[in-house]
Amino acid sequence: NRAYATRSVVSDKLKTDTKTVVIIEEASFDVEIPKSYFTRRHLER
Repeated sequence: NRAYATRSVVSDKLKTDTKTVVIIEEASFDVEIPKSYFTRRHLER
């Protein structure tokens, strides 16, 4: 078993009443990720 956050809240302290909530319902670990995902072109999308 792995411990990881299932709910994360990020708020913008420069703006009032704004936040982003990320909820992870399912996660996979030790999955191969193609090297092409880490090119500058791919990351800037």
